[in-house]
Amino acid sequence: MLFDTHCHLDITEKNLSINEILENCKKNQVLNLVQIGTDLSSCEWNINFIKEFYKKKQEINIFFTAGLHPESVNNYSQITEMLNFIKNIQQENYFVGIGETGLDFYYYPQTKELQIESFYQHCMLAKELNLPVIVHCRDDKQYNESNVEAIDFILNLIKEIDYSKGIMHCFTYSYKEAKKFLDFNWFISFSGIITFKNANIIQDCAKKIPLSNLLIETDSPFLAPIPFRGKINQPANLIYIFDFLCELLKIDKTILANQLEENSRKIFNIND
Repeated sequence: MLFDTHCHLDITEKNLSINEILENCKKNQVLNLVQIGTDLSSCEWNINFIKEFYKKKQEINIFFTAGLHPESVNNYSQITEMLNFIKNIQQENYFVGIGETGLDFYYYPQTKELQIESFYQHCMLAKELNLPVIVHCRDDKQYNESNVEAIDFILNLIKEIDYSKGIMHCFTYSYKEAKKFLDFNWFISFSGIITFKNANIIQDCAKKIPLSNLLIETDSPFLAPIPFRGKINQPANLIYIFDFLCELLKIDKTILANQLEENSRKIFNIND
Protein backbone atom coordinates (compact mmCIF):
# COMPACT_ATOMS: atom_id res chain seq x y z
CA MET A 1 0.00 0.00 0.00
CA LEU A 2 1.50 3.33 -1.11
CA PHE A 3 0.89 6.84 0.22
CA ASP A 4 0.95 9.85 -2.12
CA THR A 5 1.71 12.68 0.28
CA HIS A 6 1.14 15.48 -2.22
CA CYS A 7 -1.28 15.68 -5.15
CA HIS A 8 -3.66 18.18 -6.77
CA LEU A 9 -6.80 16.30 -7.76
CA ASP A 10 -8.66 19.53 -8.47
CA ILE A 11 -6.21 20.24 -11.29
CA THR A 12 -5.70 16.64 -12.39
CA GLU A 13 -9.44 16.17 -12.91
CA LYS A 14 -9.31 18.68 -15.75
CA ASN A 15 -7.57 15.96 -17.77
CA LEU A 16 -8.74 12.72 -16.13
CA SER A 17 -12.04 11.99 -14.40
CA ILE A 18 -11.93 11.43 -10.65
CA ASN A 19 -13.25 7.90 -11.18
CA GLU A 20 -10.43 7.14 -13.62
CA ILE A 21 -7.85 8.61 -11.25
CA LEU A 22 -9.10 6.50 -8.35
CA GLU A 23 -9.42 3.29 -10.37
CA ASN A 24 -5.84 3.68 -11.55
CA CYS A 25 -4.75 4.22 -7.95
CA LYS A 26 -6.38 0.96 -6.90
CA LYS A 27 -4.61 -0.94 -9.66
CA ASN A 28 -1.25 0.34 -8.45
CA GLN A 29 -2.00 0.03 -4.72
CA VAL A 30 -1.81 3.78 -4.14
CA LEU A 31 -4.52 3.75 -1.50
CA ASN A 32 -3.80 6.89 0.51
CA LEU A 33 -3.69 10.42 -0.93
CA VAL A 34 -3.14 13.88 0.51
CA GLN A 35 -4.96 16.51 -1.54
CA ILE A 36 -3.14 19.83 -1.27
CA GLY A 37 -4.69 23.29 -1.03
CA THR A 38 -3.00 26.19 -2.83
CA ASP A 39 -5.50 29.06 -2.60
CA LEU A 40 -8.96 29.74 -1.20
CA SER A 41 -10.72 28.29 -4.25
CA SER A 42 -8.82 24.99 -4.14
CA CYS A 43 -9.26 24.73 -0.36
CA GLU A 44 -13.02 25.13 -0.69
CA TRP A 45 -12.93 22.52 -3.47
CA ASN A 46 -11.09 20.19 -1.10
CA ILE A 47 -13.75 20.40 1.59
CA ASN A 48 -16.65 19.90 -0.82
CA PHE A 49 -14.87 17.04 -2.57
CA ILE A 50 -14.01 15.24 0.68
CA LYS A 51 -17.58 15.47 1.96
CA GLU A 52 -18.95 13.97 -1.25
CA PHE A 53 -16.17 11.39 -1.51
CA TYR A 54 -16.82 9.85 1.90
CA LYS A 55 -20.57 9.55 1.35
CA LYS A 56 -19.76 6.38 -0.57
CA LYS A 57 -17.84 3.35 0.62
CA GLN A 58 -14.29 3.79 -0.65
CA GLU A 59 -11.21 1.60 -0.92
CA ILE A 60 -9.00 4.69 -0.93
CA ASN A 61 -8.37 7.22 1.84
CA ILE A 62 -8.09 10.88 0.89
CA PHE A 63 -6.95 13.56 3.31
CA PHE A 64 -6.54 17.27 2.63
CA THR A 65 -4.60 20.38 3.54
CA ALA A 66 -5.20 24.12 3.24
CA GLY A 67 -2.77 26.91 2.48
CA LEU A 68 -1.63 29.68 0.19
CA HIS A 69 0.94 28.71 -2.43
CA PRO A 70 3.60 31.40 -3.02
CA GLU A 71 2.27 31.89 -6.55
CA SER A 72 -1.13 32.80 -5.05
CA VAL A 73 0.12 35.51 -2.68
CA ASN A 74 -0.72 38.94 -4.10
CA ASN A 75 -1.74 41.00 -1.07
CA TYR A 76 -1.84 40.88 2.72
CA SER A 77 -5.61 40.48 2.88
CA GLN A 78 -5.29 37.11 1.09
CA ILE A 79 -2.99 35.88 3.84
CA THR A 80 -5.42 36.94 6.57
CA GLU A 81 -8.35 35.40 4.73
CA MET A 82 -6.54 32.07 4.36
CA LEU A 83 -5.45 31.95 8.00
CA ASN A 84 -9.03 32.62 9.14
CA PHE A 85 -10.28 29.94 6.76
CA ILE A 86 -7.88 27.40 8.27
CA LYS A 87 -8.92 28.29 11.80
CA ASN A 88 -12.56 27.75 10.85
CA ILE A 89 -11.96 24.31 9.31
CA GLN A 90 -9.41 22.94 11.77
CA GLN A 91 -11.92 20.43 13.16
CA GLU A 92 -12.98 19.11 9.75
CA ASN A 93 -12.57 15.38 9.25
CA TYR A 94 -9.53 14.41 7.17
CA PHE A 95 -7.89 17.84 7.51
CA VAL A 96 -4.23 17.00 8.17
CA GLY A 97 -1.90 19.89 7.36
CA ILE A 98 -1.16 23.49 6.46
CA GLY A 99 0.14 24.31 3.01
CA GLU A 100 1.20 24.37 0.37
CA THR A 101 3.10 27.42 1.50
CA GLY A 102 6.70 28.52 1.11
CA LEU A 103 8.87 30.69 -1.12
CA ASP A 104 9.37 30.85 -4.87
CA PHE A 105 11.95 33.46 -5.79
CA TYR A 106 12.43 32.13 -9.31
CA TYR A 107 8.97 32.59 -10.80
CA TYR A 108 7.60 35.23 -8.41
CA PRO A 109 10.45 37.51 -7.21
CA GLN A 110 8.12 40.51 -7.34
CA THR A 111 6.14 39.23 -4.32
CA LYS A 112 9.13 38.19 -2.21
CA GLU A 113 8.16 40.15 0.92
CA LEU A 114 4.55 38.99 0.75
CA GLN A 115 5.68 35.37 0.37
CA ILE A 116 7.94 35.64 3.42
CA GLU A 117 5.12 37.09 5.52
CA SER A 118 2.68 34.45 4.29
CA PHE A 119 5.10 31.62 5.03
CA TYR A 120 5.85 32.97 8.49
CA GLN A 121 2.13 33.27 9.35
CA HIS A 122 1.39 29.77 8.00
CA CYS A 123 4.17 28.31 10.15
CA MET A 124 3.00 30.16 13.26
CA LEU A 125 -0.51 28.82 12.77
CA ALA A 126 0.81 25.30 12.11
CA LYS A 127 2.68 25.43 15.41
CA GLU A 128 -0.41 26.74 17.22
CA LEU A 129 -2.57 23.94 15.82
CA ASN A 130 0.19 21.29 16.01
CA LEU A 131 -0.12 20.48 12.30
CA PRO A 132 2.60 19.82 9.74
CA VAL A 133 3.47 22.59 7.32
CA ILE A 134 3.99 21.59 3.66
CA VAL A 135 6.71 23.73 2.11
CA HIS A 136 7.40 24.71 -1.49
CA CYS A 137 10.87 26.15 -2.14
CA ARG A 138 12.38 27.29 -5.42
CA ASP A 139 15.43 29.41 -6.05
CA ASP A 140 16.12 28.34 -9.61
CA LYS A 141 15.15 25.63 -12.09
CA GLN A 142 18.66 24.26 -11.79
CA TYR A 143 20.03 23.80 -8.28
CA ASN A 144 23.08 25.94 -7.57
CA GLU A 145 24.77 25.94 -4.16
CA SER A 146 25.67 29.62 -4.59
CA ASN A 147 22.01 30.57 -5.07
CA VAL A 148 19.91 29.33 -2.17
CA GLU A 149 18.29 32.54 -0.98
CA ALA A 150 14.79 31.08 -0.64
CA ILE A 151 15.94 28.00 1.25
CA ASP A 152 18.03 30.15 3.60
CA PHE A 153 14.98 32.33 4.35
CA ILE A 154 12.95 29.21 5.10
CA LEU A 155 15.62 27.80 7.41
CA ASN A 156 15.95 31.08 9.29
CA LEU A 157 12.19 31.30 9.81
CA ILE A 158 12.06 27.70 11.02
CA LYS A 159 14.84 28.45 13.51
CA GLU A 160 13.04 31.58 14.68
CA ILE A 161 9.74 29.78 15.13
CA ASP A 162 11.46 26.63 16.42
CA TYR A 163 9.07 24.23 14.75
CA SER A 164 9.95 20.61 14.02
CA LYS A 165 6.87 19.43 12.15
CA GLY A 166 7.28 20.03 8.44
CA ILE A 167 7.70 18.58 4.97
CA MET A 168 10.05 19.89 2.31
CA HIS A 169 7.86 19.02 -0.65
CA CYS A 170 9.36 18.02 -4.02
CA PHE A 171 12.91 18.39 -2.77
CA THR A 172 15.40 19.36 -5.50
CA TYR A 173 18.43 20.47 -3.50
CA SER A 174 21.56 18.62 -2.37
CA TYR A 175 22.04 16.66 0.83
CA LYS A 176 23.98 19.64 2.20
CA GLU A 177 20.70 21.58 2.23
CA ALA A 178 18.57 18.58 3.26
CA LYS A 179 20.75 18.02 6.32
CA LYS A 180 19.77 21.45 7.65
CA PHE A 181 16.12 20.39 7.67
CA LEU A 182 16.90 16.96 9.05
CA ASP A 183 18.50 18.73 12.03
CA PHE A 184 14.96 19.95 12.81
CA ASN A 185 13.64 16.42 12.20
CA TRP A 186 11.70 17.56 9.14
CA PHE A 187 10.65 15.16 6.39
CA ILE A 188 12.11 15.28 2.88
CA SER A 189 9.72 14.36 0.06
CA PHE A 190 10.79 13.29 -3.43
CA SER A 191 8.68 13.57 -6.58
CA GLY A 192 8.99 12.12 -10.08
CA ILE A 193 11.97 14.41 -10.70
CA ILE A 194 14.12 11.86 -8.89
CA THR A 195 13.61 9.44 -11.79
CA PHE A 196 15.02 11.86 -14.39
CA LYS A 197 18.39 10.97 -15.91
CA ASN A 198 19.93 14.34 -15.02
CA ALA A 199 18.75 14.29 -11.37
CA ASN A 200 22.10 13.18 -9.95
CA ILE A 201 22.13 15.71 -7.10
CA ILE A 202 18.65 14.68 -5.98
CA GLN A 203 19.40 10.97 -6.28
CA ASP A 204 22.58 11.36 -4.25
CA CYS A 205 20.58 13.27 -1.63
CA ALA A 206 17.95 10.52 -1.38
CA LYS A 207 20.63 7.91 -0.72
CA LYS A 208 21.72 9.82 2.39
CA ILE A 209 18.32 10.66 3.87
CA PRO A 210 17.44 8.50 6.91
CA LEU A 211 14.57 6.20 6.00
CA SER A 212 12.65 7.58 8.98
CA ASN A 213 12.58 11.06 7.35
CA LEU A 214 11.71 10.00 3.81
CA LEU A 215 8.46 10.62 1.91
CA ILE A 216 7.35 10.30 -1.73
CA GLU A 217 4.74 12.17 -3.75
CA THR A 218 3.51 12.72 -7.28
CA ASP A 219 2.61 16.44 -7.16
CA SER A 220 0.18 15.39 -9.90
CA PRO A 221 -0.70 16.55 -12.47
CA PHE A 222 2.84 17.93 -12.56
CA LEU A 223 6.27 16.29 -12.71
CA ALA A 224 5.32 12.89 -14.14
CA PRO A 225 8.08 10.33 -13.54
CA ILE A 226 9.87 8.30 -16.19
CA PRO A 227 8.39 6.74 -18.36
CA PHE A 228 5.67 9.45 -18.47
CA ARG A 229 7.87 12.54 -18.31
CA GLY A 230 6.20 15.48 -20.05
CA LYS A 231 2.73 13.93 -19.79
CA ILE A 232 -0.12 14.51 -17.37
CA ASN A 233 0.78 12.98 -14.02
CA GLN A 234 -1.60 11.16 -11.68
CA PRO A 235 -1.33 9.60 -8.19
CA ALA A 236 -1.20 6.07 -9.63
CA ASN A 237 2.22 6.95 -11.05
CA LEU A 238 3.60 6.95 -7.52
CA ILE A 239 4.46 3.30 -8.15
CA TYR A 240 7.17 4.35 -10.61
CA ILE A 241 8.76 6.71 -8.09
CA PHE A 242 8.58 3.99 -5.45
CA ASP A 243 10.13 1.34 -7.70
CA PHE A 244 12.91 3.69 -8.73
CA LEU A 245 13.65 4.52 -5.09
CA CYS A 246 13.80 0.84 -4.18
CA GLU A 247 16.43 0.30 -6.86
CA LEU A 248 18.32 3.46 -5.92
CA LEU A 249 18.45 2.56 -2.23
CA LYS A 250 18.83 -1.17 -2.86
CA ILE A 251 16.06 -1.94 -0.40
CA ASP A 252 13.30 -4.55 -0.28
CA LYS A 253 9.98 -3.21 -1.57
CA THR A 254 7.97 -4.39 1.41
CA ILE A 255 10.38 -2.79 3.86
CA LEU A 256 10.37 0.55 2.04
CA ALA A 257 6.60 0.57 1.52
CA ASN A 258 6.00 -0.06 5.21
CA GLN A 259 8.49 2.64 6.22
CA LEU A 260 7.02 5.22 3.86
CA GLU A 261 3.50 4.53 5.10
CA GLU A 262 4.65 4.77 8.71
CA ASN A 263 6.37 8.09 7.98
CA SER A 264 3.32 9.47 6.18
CA ARG A 265 0.96 8.54 8.97
CA LYS A 266 3.35 9.95 11.56
CA ILE A 267 3.81 13.39 10.02
CA PHE A 268 0.09 13.79 9.24
CA ASN A 269 -1.00 12.20 12.53
CA ILE A 270 -3.15 9.62 10.75
CA ASN A 271 -4.08 6.50 12.68
CA ASP A 272 -4.77 3.16 11.04
